[in-house]
Amino acid sequence: MDTVLFYTVGSGQWWTPSELVAGIKYPGDFFKVVMFGFGFESIRNDGGYFQGQYTSTPQYIMQRVLEWLRAPLPAIDIVSPNGGEAWYVGDSTDILWQSVSFNKNVKIEYSTDAGSNWTIIADSAANTGIYTLEVPDTPSNSCQVRISDASDGVPSDVTDGFFAITNYMCGDASGDKLIDVGDVIYMINYLFKGGPVPNPKAAGDPNGDCVIDVGDVIYLINYLFKNGPAPSGCCA
Repeated sequence: MDTVLFYTVGSGQWWTPSELVAGIKYPGDFFKVVMFGFGFESIRNDGGYFQGQYTSTPQYIMQRVLEWLRAPLPAIDIVSPNGGEAWYVGDSTDILWQSVSFNKNVKIEYSTDAGSNWTIIADSAANTGIYTLEVPDTPSNSCQVRISDASDGVPSDVTDGFFAITNYMCGDASGDKLIDVGDVIYMINYLFKGGPVPNPKAAGDPNGDCVIDVGDVIYLINYLFKNGPAPSGCCA
């Protein structure tokens, strides 16, 4: 929060003489506020010399306030996905975003190669802040989403980090899209009783060491019953 009283000619900065606070200006994410502790009629009209500074006239101060209060430039901010998420092929998922000073239709695209190429999800979607889609069968660990003005591409935003599209859930050895005690039993049967291979096999590597063994069973037990870390790095 900045304190303000006068805008000084020549210096280009807000100035509070003698460090006395007589007003504040505050920029929020979606609004700005300027509040003075005095009426504008109390400001000198001559722009005279006062406490070592030339003071601005009421009209000049009002001009500077109005310039500062101008609406922000149109902007789009992607909320989700924004890096680190996992989308599962065939699931229904939501793309979420916020708009500032912008209400026109948007183009929604996604990339599976870190932004080198883009595929259109929606060419001109309503700017409602949410778009639901069925996750396409394009597995990758370098996915991004881009949202832009459908007419000319400005404003636009791209996810801050990469997210994954995968055709299986890491730790879901049984392939039922749930990680539960059934997967622990499935893994025990596979490792020690000749049971079926995890579906797909990589899903049986929840600790991400690229080997399916008893360590993965322990990892799932810790996750499910002891608040351990979630499965995150299947690669077997």
